[in-house]
Amino acid sequence: MTLADLATGLTGRGEQFSELKVFADDVEEIVALGRGDTPEQLRPLDREGKRFAFTHDNRPFEVELSGSGVVRVYQSSRPDPDVMLTATAVGAMAGAAVGAASSRKGQNWLGGLVVGMLAGAVFGAGATVSPPRRVLTMAFDAGTGRWQIYDGGLVRWMKEEFRSSAPQPSA
Repeated sequence: MTLADLATGLTGRGEQFSELKVFADDVEEIVALGRGDTPEQLRPLDREGKRFAFTHDNRPFEVELSGSGVVRVYQSSRPDPDVMLTATAVGAMAGAAVGAASSRKGQNWLGGLVVGMLAGAVFGAGATVSPPRRVLTMAFDAGTGRWQIYDGGLVRWMKEEFRSSAPQPSA
């Protein structure tokens, strides 16, 4: 799956979802970064190699990596970044995220299964310490290049994994 697939998955359901979370080892450009390659569409936003910008269909997006292997993608309102870093500087975090994602999934992961979770607005803001968010679990079909609603046996596990390990929004 590519960054373009992530952008399409995020924007394909209108404005009700603000981010898409997937495992790092499922994203071609993140895997390439981990190998030391520098995908031209990714522009670093920090020196730690955790945040990147990219454009799809003339719309700006940001990608955040967590050390636990989760990638968070969301639409950005900032202009193109000026940060220019080497592949070595940004590849270490990507490599760690890819390794962590593979580890979290385990050896019995179904080959070819690519899952993600859209997250949207908080329900009842202010009502509880940690109010629930609108979420939708999805699977990416590489054959058709389309996202589909996923309601298989991994939904509960996915929600826990993505909720407990996703990067927090940047200020």
